[in-house]
Amino acid sequence: MESMRRAPAAGRIGDILRLELAPALGCTEPIAVALASARAREALGGRLRRLRVAVDRDTFKNGLEVGVPWAAPHRGNVIAAALGYTAGRPGRGLEVIGRVGARDRARARALVRDGRVEVRLTRRPDGLFVKATAETDRGTAEVVIRRFHTNIASVRVNGEPLPAARRGGGGAGGAGRDFSRLTLDGMLEMASALGPREEALIRRGIEMNMRIARRGLRERLPLSLGRRMLDCLPRTASLEAAALTAAAVEARMAGVPLPVMSSGGSGNCGIAATVPVVVAARAEGIADGRAVRRATALSHLLNVRIKESIGRRSALCGGVLAASTGAAAGIACLLGGGRAEITAAANAMLAALSCVLCDGARPACALKLGHGAGLAVEHGILAARGGIAVPEGGLLGRTLEETLAHLGRVSSEEMDAINEIVLDAMLARRGRGGR
Repeated sequence: MESMRRAPAAGRIGDILRLELAPALGCTEPIAVALASARAREALGGRLRRLRVAVDRDTFKNGLEVGVPWAAPHRGNVIAAALGYTAGRPGRGLEVIGRVGARDRARARALVRDGRVEVRLTRRPDGLFVKATAETDRGTAEVVIRRFHTNIASVRVNGEPLPAARRGGGGAGGAGRDFSRLTLDGMLEMASALGPREEALIRRGIEMNMRIARRGLRERLPLSLGRRMLDCLPRTASLEAAALTAAAVEARMAGVPLPVMSSGGSGNCGIAATVPVVVAARAEGIADGRAVRRATALSHLLNVRIKESIGRRSALCGGVLAASTGAAAGIACLLGGGRAEITAAANAMLAALSCVLCDGARPACALKLGHGAGLAVEHGILAARGGIAVPEGGLLGRTLEETLAHLGRVSSEEMDAINEIVLDAMLARRGRGGR
């Protein structure tokens, strides 16, 4: 009887995790640009004359200053488009430029140098949008990605649309999903119902994200924030979580060619939802791998639920607001907290971090996400032990769901102008010759 009661929850979490957790190499916005470009080459072939890519504002913003694997010293959407065209394998989805040899790198740099690749901003109101148009000696191919990073919505070759079965790419990427009605009780039930496939996916994500964290501590990065934190600050569990998360995020934003397990369409969210839970388990002497994976599953679920409320690419920082809050809830659950303690952990995070802004993807994201990870460990442990309970007030409602509804209104109704201000600042800096 118990297994029958749990079966719907097990099925639902399997569906959610398979939609929302995916390996990703590089920042997902320029990688979507690379994917569209790679699919255009695959659909048409021939000698490239010009590659023109149009992207929405948030893809433009998040791809403007970020590092791209295999591209150093180049950064951003233009070199991502060129690498996707020369070496991308569209069937690998967010790992489209997983392997790029020296010859293909040189070809990509030459395309950029010769001015044959262009990425421009298009003012589209309907979320993620990437359109890659390749002109070759065989004609023209146009590939459009909409809504989600791997959702290839259309492919046209010389004006003729390809049928859906031949579009290729990474699949629908969850098109049509809506998790806005997920409740905390539902997420707790689902996290307790992990099956073998879901456990394996969570385990793989932990391994991937901890691997890039360790690599980030060794790499010579623009800030080397994680290593400096460990060198200069007193060692605590929250400091270790902050340092490892910062190291992983900075490595990814600098273009270190290691994949991460993304969560809710964001690699940084995947890191922030995973690393603090693992660090807290180690600090508390918890060796039960299944318990850690259940807590990590809850972290991912809450990350997805919050992103559904505030927007997948909100002006608010999803890595801090959504993923770090998920991690705090997961830690409270890991340490034996019930619904009240898990809610307290989430409320503490949302009260502290509800107005942290996203000002574009770049290595300095490590500063924000490292801070969020450290707070996640502190608030998760405090809440589990009854040490924190933030009362209703401000944006905090009577329930977690009510709080998320308030944050959703802030994000959707008031924050759009902030994205415009951030983009104006970034473009002005480039106009002055800044990086």
